[in-house]
Amino acid sequence: MLDSSCQLQPDDITITLGCQNALMLSLQAITQAGDTVAIESPVYHGLLQAIEILNLKAIEIPCSTESGIDLDLLEKAAKEWEIKACIVTPNNQNPTGATLNHLARQRIIKLAEQCHFTLIEDDVYGEALLLR
Repeated sequence: MLDSSCQLQPDDITITLGCQNALMLSLQAITQAGDTVAIESPVYHGLLQAIEILNLKAIEIPCSTESGIDLDLLEKAAKEWEIKACIVTPNNQNPTGATLNHLARQRIIKLAEQCHFTLIEDDVYGEALLLR
């Protein structure tokens, strides 16, 4: 996290048993059964399992290999439904391999603020980009 220029205190860190466990804990912390979660499509299968186990509803937002999650469709969905959270993989999205550019990252943060949903970043591959 320090390599990413994040300023953290020890109490800001939760160690998990991997990304699947981190996704489950994140969803459990901010959602209740029946809540709606926006996800990239296609998506990592483990996320679908977590959503099913927690009895959440998923809205699939198309994700292209060139630009990642379709932010126009995410915005439209957020205005139409009460989305509690949006889970996005900004670096090397699985399975498309898409990486969000800087402007898309700024826009998705603004959307989360404007539409009042929690943004869960699944950045399991981000550290590899820092090492380049």
